Amino acid sequence: MLSECGPTRRPANTLRIRLFLPLALLLAALGSQAGFRPAAAASPDLATQLNLLTPALARPYLGCYQLRRVTRGAPLDSSTMVLSMNVQGHLQGLLEAMGTDARGGRTSWLVDLANFHFSRAGQLTGDVLGQGFTLRLGRLALNRERNGDLAGQLTLGHATYAAWWHRMATARS
Repeated sequence: MLSECGPTRRPANTLRIRLFLPLALLLAALGSQAGFRPAAAASPDLATQLNLLTPALARPYLGCYQLRRVTRGAPLDSSTMVLSMNVQGHLQGLLEAMGTDARGGRTSWLVDLANFHFSRAGQLTGDVLGQGFTLRLGRLALNRERNGDLAGQLTLGHATYAAWWHRMATARS
């Protein structure tokens, strides 16, 4: 899914995310998500609770996005996000990120994005979930800008960070 985004631009001092992907998957399987605590345990059938958005409503949000800015103190400094429709007609996504933990060490993590719905006019809201839809780690609220970029808030645990993602050109765009 993330490979659809093509090459991404990363800061020169940042190790490539793909080198850390196996480690991120292992940490996700063990329930450790880069040091932040889950906001709540997910119900056993969380994967089936995804809200349906019609393809017409979801279409403007579909695609690959590269993190452009995030507020200071956020646990990520580079990120790729992919939003797509699955075969059941649910909007879903993946967020792959790198950052720095509380001790200054580099972290890499991969989370699912699901349960999308519109909370108010123009704002798409969804859950940030551990891999396999096992733990609810936070929320993502997005507003689509005229140029196709996304701006919003990423809540992890009890902390909220403003973030801006730039829509990337893909082979399908």
